[in-house]
This record gives sequence, structure tokens and C-alpha cells, in this order.
Amino acid sequence: MLFVFTPGAGRFDCLRLPGRVMRGDADPQEIKDSSERFDHHYVDSPVRREALAARPGSGAA
Repeated sequence: MLFVFTPGAGRFDCLRLPGRVMRGDADPQEIKDSSERFDHHYVDSPVRREALAARPGSGAA
């Protein structure tokens, strides 16, 4: 993965936000809400969803 930030000021928040969410300092909804600001576009991945459901402890059978 290659990241190029020009200018870089303020763009590093997109890398800090997941850590803030994991620590409980931010709501996970903030990631979705910031997609336009950081030019992130998310798509559904049936393969990933299936892999996560198959993980032990996922609650899915």
C-alpha cells in the first residue's frame, strides 16, 4: 500500500482514527462519516464477510 499526502497536513487523521476507535475514544460511525473528507470509499466484500463469520467466536455457524 502506498500513501502519498501532498500537502500532508491534516491527512494523518485518517490513519489515527481507527486507533481512536479501537481505544474507545471515537465512535466507529466516525470512520464512515469521514469517508468524503479523507476520500475513502468502502465496498462490501462477501468473501471477507464470510471469512469473518467463519472465525472462532464470531457467533456465526
